[in-house]
Amino acid sequence: MEPANKKIKLEDKDNNAIDEYKNIRSLFFRLNTIYTFLICRKHVIPTFKTLTEPISAALKRPVTELDLAKIAVLMPRGCVFRYIDENQIHTETKVFDWNNGGYQQKENDIFQLKEVADQFSDSKSTQVLIFEFIDGNMKRSWTSGDPNSQVKLPTYSTEEMKKMISKREDFFRINLDAFIDKALKEGFDPYKHLTALAEKVLPKEKSYEDPIEQMMKIKAEQNNENVLDEETGLTRPSIDNMIKKLMKLDWYTDQIKEHYTIPERSAAYGELDFELSPNIYSILEHERFYSHQAHAINAIHAGQNVIITTSTSSGKSLIYQLSAIDILLKDPEATCMYIFPTKALAQDQKRAFEDLISKIPELREMRVDTYDGDTEQHERSVIRKNARVIFTNPDMIHASILPNHTNWRHFLYNLKIVVVDELHVYRGLFGSNVALVMRRLLRLSKCFYENKSIRFISCSATLREPIQHMKNMFGIEDVKLVHEDGSPRGTKHLVVWNPPVLSQHERKRENFIRESAKNLVELILRNIRTIAFCFVRRVCELLMKEVRNILSDMGREDLLVDVMSYRGGYSASDRRKIEREMFHGNLKAVISTNALELGIDIGGLDAVLMCGFPLSMANFHQQSGRAGRRNQDSLTLVVASDSPVDQHYVAHPDILLHGDDPESYQDLVLDFDNLLVLEGHVQCAAFELPIDIERDKVFFKEEHLIKICQERLQYNKEGYHANNRFLPWPPKEVSLRGVEEDKYAVIDITNGRNIVIEEIEASRTSFTLYDGGIFIHQGYPYLVKEFDTDERYALVQRVDVDWVTNQRDFTDVDPQLIEMVRSLDDSDVPVYYGKIRTTIIVFGFFKIDKYKRIIDAVETNNQPIVFYSKGLWIDIPAKALEICEAKQLNAPGAIHAAQHAIMGLFPRFIVSGVDEIQTECKAPEKEFAERQTKRIRPARLIFYDSKGGEYGSGLSTKAFEHVDDILEATLERIDECTCEDGCPDCVAATYCKERSMVLSKPGAQVLLRCILGKDDSMYIDKIKDGPEPNLPDIKVQTIAPVREHVKFSKELKIIDSRNVDTN
Repeated sequence: MEPANKKIKLEDKDNNAIDEYKNIRSLFFRLNTIYTFLICRKHVIPTFKTLTEPISAALKRPVTELDLAKIAVLMPRGCVFRYIDENQIHTETKVFDWNNGGYQQKENDIFQLKEVADQFSDSKSTQVLIFEFIDGNMKRSWTSGDPNSQVKLPTYSTEEMKKMISKREDFFRINLDAFIDKALKEGFDPYKHLTALAEKVLPKEKSYEDPIEQMMKIKAEQNNENVLDEETGLTRPSIDNMIKKLMKLDWYTDQIKEHYTIPERSAAYGELDFELSPNIYSILEHERFYSHQAHAINAIHAGQNVIITTSTSSGKSLIYQLSAIDILLKDPEATCMYIFPTKALAQDQKRAFEDLISKIPELREMRVDTYDGDTEQHERSVIRKNARVIFTNPDMIHASILPNHTNWRHFLYNLKIVVVDELHVYRGLFGSNVALVMRRLLRLSKCFYENKSIRFISCSATLREPIQHMKNMFGIEDVKLVHEDGSPRGTKHLVVWNPPVLSQHERKRENFIRESAKNLVELILRNIRTIAFCFVRRVCELLMKEVRNILSDMGREDLLVDVMSYRGGYSASDRRKIEREMFHGNLKAVISTNALELGIDIGGLDAVLMCGFPLSMANFHQQSGRAGRRNQDSLTLVVASDSPVDQHYVAHPDILLHGDDPESYQDLVLDFDNLLVLEGHVQCAAFELPIDIERDKVFFKEEHLIKICQERLQYNKEGYHANNRFLPWPPKEVSLRGVEEDKYAVIDITNGRNIVIEEIEASRTSFTLYDGGIFIHQGYPYLVKEFDTDERYALVQRVDVDWVTNQRDFTDVDPQLIEMVRSLDDSDVPVYYGKIRTTIIVFGFFKIDKYKRIIDAVETNNQPIVFYSKGLWIDIPAKALEICEAKQLNAPGAIHAAQHAIMGLFPRFIVSGVDEIQTECKAPEKEFAERQTKRIRPARLIFYDSKGGEYGSGLSTKAFEHVDDILEATLERIDECTCEDGCPDCVAATYCKERSMVLSKPGAQVLLRCILGKDDSMYIDKIKDGPEPNLPDIKVQTIAPVREHVKFSKELKIIDSRNVDTN
């Protein structure tokens, strides 16, 4: 074998070759020397310009990018030649001015927005071309341009530098000679071949094109109007083989904790007991109906109200589409109303309906319209007069159709079918509001327009008591349930994936977002069409970012436009573009929040990936059901985080199999006893048609109706009318969804683009928009250049950095005014109700690299966000804290666990959704800190209405009324739960903003027993001693007994619930 360092003899080459050889050696010598000197002594950034200016002077010729690209080809693992973002190097410096009140920011003027491109036109380029040797000690990370940074590079001696230069010179010469030898053997001219390879690796600046526009442009160039599988010729492995492939990957370390196979199911068919209009059969893809479709269509034809609860993707929508078309064909005056909870779902179903009627000549010209908040004013009158079918939402019925019902006379008089899809969405406070709207619609139709033929059709795959829920929703008695599923189903695979535990940590696991991204990329590469669900928007964007990074690292930039994220907040036009691409099957993967959980048709899907467990079992089964729409095998891959909730499902995965068991779903009870809510709708109903108590008691609870009418309404001979306080337009005073938040526009100023890419709710801005922070959109990082809270906009610029920002914030929830106080049956601990203030402060942010390391800490000077509501609270008795201390139990974890457990019992006593009553959660960053914090919180349990503004929604009032029963039931549930340290059945909560990381189940048992006045001698020895195994070693104190005084209201109400013996 020839020695590796054999020199190429120059006499073996022609003169041109000799010159080339000398030139490239000379170039490298100077590059190597100057680079080493600059890095070791000057500590400067090796930009192309910095390096090449002295080399060009020495060589007496310009050094080009192609020259350095040749070096990169010859040393593929020894150097980096690429563009990096200046924001990867520099941080923006804010000056603290004592005279002007702190950190200074230039003042902004919204009226200068049109010149925003000019404002940033003279700013430095956001990309810099660098050349960097990464062959040993010289590798460095560009994280800070601060000369005062504590991170300093070592200073090398002259001898050490000479040694580095010599080693690198030898390595380069060996590579160069080996390259020439190989090229000659393969018949290439070495230097032409080197030039050709160098041209391919020439660095290019990233274009920073808008991701949606980039997707649309490339898809248009591809003229991609195809669908997957047999029509495209694309093949994919079976799901079983795909799982085996995942298990053979080099990064697989037994993450699959369970793999269930749910066998396929054959179709069951049924017959209609009447004749559909003949034209309908010509538009059907199949001549036969599944059994549930036939049963439901028969019931609708018979005039019944119908609820269909078969599985997701079982063809439920075809039932009401065909029923409506049959009625429209047989009755030329008939009208139909479709009600959907989201605009996207309404658009999707309207498209499907129009596709069907376009094939029927008699209905081809029929007017079908969307009637929602986006409908132009001049179009609304045309729709009212001419539309036979409208697609709308509860808000428009409440605020526009019912109060204007005389303008809808023809439509309501002939209304035959009202379709309300996804009925499970209507729950809690929002559901109760919608139910009262539906009752108002039924009241007007029957009592004013004498329409006796109106019927309601609803669908949902995840209802616990479907018949009762539909009766409550519409105020009807006759309901037909169709639940036996006749649709076929391919084999379904359920895989539970648990990221491996970090080697240096007992509880923390590999990042579940990274694990999800690696799995998703593998599915994309093998043409397995996938939807990835994330439980919050930030996780959605971080997963998108991670997928883009992995594909780029693999050199598969061609796949970047085949995966998109979809969630609330995106502009309406961007959402429509993404929906269109999904519908036509042009995307291989979509990353979404639960915005796509509902039945939007996004084409055939092979797999569902859940990045963390969803909020509820109903959410899980809704999401899981999105895959397998073509009766082929399908996959549900659940990637768990390290939160207690996720780890509970990993430990008990069989719970996830009970999709056909209604008992596994939350009971969606509606509340018609909340007088605050009910009065608003009675006022609206009285405005629409004067109230007649005897007639209208079937629509509203009689005892409450009498009370409201007599105390709150105005009476004349026609009946009860709306109070002047609600005039001139009662619906304006009644919000179905709580107080609407202000929106902030996020404006992309990259390359002078100046377009709105998102709208962010005010409550989210503190956590997503702050000067110098990274805002993630479609997985790409944008630097927040300017955030104007007065004019409600943020300017962002696309950057290419591998760090993100996490806000440093805290939220304080504090009582301000006691309006009611009550005793408990067997305890002296008071329970308070009154005005609550919530304060959110973002005081800075961390820059965090892709390895989750903090690389910088930045202070901000944001104004606090403060809002008021109503709520209840209980101050923790000092005795309870003393017992926790004696038993070495974590008191903050005890408070947090008790609050979760109490909130978990609310639905049994009051009708509330998971986000309608909230609490102050304990953050692990604070509770597990190494240094003592100055922010000590009062030891109390506190709950407040998240909807309804400063007056509250009435939910916490009802919790206050039932507090005895709620506390007793909570303690019973915790005691009966067999888990060790807390689970979703007792003290852990899927909706916890801090991921239920700070929990003490035994501590919660102590607190609740002390509050309820239990004899400590009866329980203290039965409760486990601490420290809790699910918590780290706690070194700080973060709570203290309540000492501050809360003011009493002048109208203070005292309620003594104890039975006082007067004998």
